[in-house]
Amino acid sequence: MVAIAQRLMKFFLLLTVLVGICAAAGNRIPNPTMNDMDWGMVDRATMDQAQRFRDIGATWNRRELPPNQRVPNFVNRAMSLVQERARFVGSYVKPNRNPDLMGDKITYFYTLVHPNERLGREMGLGRNMGDILFKHSSLTNTYKIVRVSAIEHNPQVNWMFEPLEQLLRNH
Repeated sequence: MVAIAQRLMKFFLLLTVLVGICAAAGNRIPNPTMNDMDWGMVDRATMDQAQRFRDIGATWNRRELPPNQRVPNFVNRAMSLVQERARFVGSYVKPNRNPDLMGDKITYFYTLVHPNERLGREMGLGRNMGDILFKHSSLTNTYKIVRVSAIEHNPQVNWMFEPLEQLLRNH
């Protein structure tokens, strides 16, 4: 009876540790595996950002995020930001197997997290800005973070953001 109780205690202790690890992992800043189209859109976003800097005579630089950042509720907070300020990157239509049905339009866009915003401080941006690239599926109306990185912060850059709803309607 004592042996069973000890085994149960060990099991519950292990379960508690695993739940804690999973909960902590859920707060990590995501950088999922990307397909070729995702990489192409990362390149387009990079070129767009570099052009914004060139427009004011500044040099654009990518920065590294601190590794293994844990930010509570990161995905929802990033979605909240992009609702207000989004920048179009590109889109394409995934063909449907049934030619009578419309394909899935995938739209890419990014938002930036300023270092003085609460999310920026929790991301450990320092003097940099967080750069979050998203994609949206018109078929499922779902959003996915494609990549999170950082760029040099320059308050003089005009990003020409628009509300996400307007961006999706216009592109």
